[in-house]
This record gives sequence, C-alpha cells and structure tokens, in this order.
Amino acid sequence: MEYLFHLHFLAEVIVSQMFENAVASIVLGVEDFETGSDARMLSAARNYYAGLLLLAKECLVRAAPEAEAIEVIGTNFKPVSDGAGGVVFKPEGDKTVDLQQLQQRFKDFGLPWPKVDIKKLQRLRNDLEHHHLKEPVSALSEAIASSFPMIVDFLVILGEEPQEHLGQVWTTILEQKEAFEKVQQSLGSMALRWWIGLRQLAIWIGCPVRIADHR
Repeated sequence: MEYLFHLHFLAEVIVSQMFENAVASIVLGVEDFETGSDARMLSAARNYYAGLLLLAKECLVRAAPEAEAIEVIGTNFKPVSDGAGGVVFKPEGDKTVDLQQLQQRFKDFGLPWPKVDIKKLQRLRNDLEHHHLKEPVSALSEAIASSFPMIVDFLVILGEEPQEHLGQVWTTILEQKEAFEKVQQSLGSMALRWWIGLRQLAIWIGCPVRIADHR
C-alpha cells in the first residue's frame, strides 16, 4: 500500500493528455448512462469502456515516470543493437495493450488489479463493435454500473481526487451500491481521507434510510 501512495507523494505530476482523455471519456459515458435511454446506453458503453482502459494505462505510465509512455503500454518491440554486443528493445508502432494485457502488466509492475469482473462489459462492448448486441440493453447498463468500483481503485493508485476531475458524475458513481461500499471500506486510507469532506458522501453516510434504498 505504501508503494501506491508513493506515486502521489512524488514531485507534482503534470496531468497527462492520456489522463485527461480518460476522464473526458468516463464523464461522457456516465452522463449517457444517467439518461437511462437505450440509444444513449450504447454510446455510454463505448465512451466509458475506452476511458476505463485509458485510466488503467495511466496507472502503468505513472508507475514508471522515467520511461516513455509507449515503452510501458506498447505491445510491439523490436531488438536493436546497443553498440556493445547486446541488444535493447525499442517500441515499434503505436499499438497499446488490451484488457488482458493490461491485467498482466499490472501484475508485472506490482500494481493491484481491481477485484471487479469487467469481462461482461468487454464482451458486450465487443458485440457493439460488430453492430449486434446479443443481450438486452439493461444488461449493458448493469455491466457498466458493476464496474464503477474500478474507477475508485484506479484513482486511489493515481492519488487523484475524484470529484475534482469527474465533477457531478462522481455522485452517480457513488449512488451505485458496490462503488459506494468500496468507498466506505476505504475511508481509513490516506488517499481517500480527501473524500470525507465531500458533501454528497457526508449525506450518504449520515442517511441510512437512503443507503438502504440501494440494498
């Protein structure tokens, strides 16, 4: 756990374009999710899933601040002579890791992968890319909501304050039972102490009847 917080207490990290893109995609996706309409839910899946993977990639990139981003999240490398009888591996192309490769690379970097099953969301999103959703749109909505705890975990690793970046959609994420319970369980950690002062979180903690509505 100390390693995770060390990432935040390094010299101030300049917010990367990838992080900004991740946040923008997640916000767009959750805003579409909030509408509850079938058409917007399809858009939600595409934007949200893309943003979630970008956020995971940002975790990897910040874990190796001295390396080039493509060296951390790239998939294709070629051996190049180092001029001293050996070789070094250089990135080739701009293809980056997919979900399965992300999970393995988190393990390789000693980072904890969220204990959330995202495979259903991945499968439904892939169905959309082939223009045929094989399950009701409600299944897509459930898959998105069940993955919200991943945002909590990734932001903890990054040491970023959620409401600062996610704005109003952070409330929507908290309103999902699994994500809210994860925040409650994590209140003892240094990173999440920032969140105690959030007005919405205070309301939820102090209002058991409202919480019970989501059981």
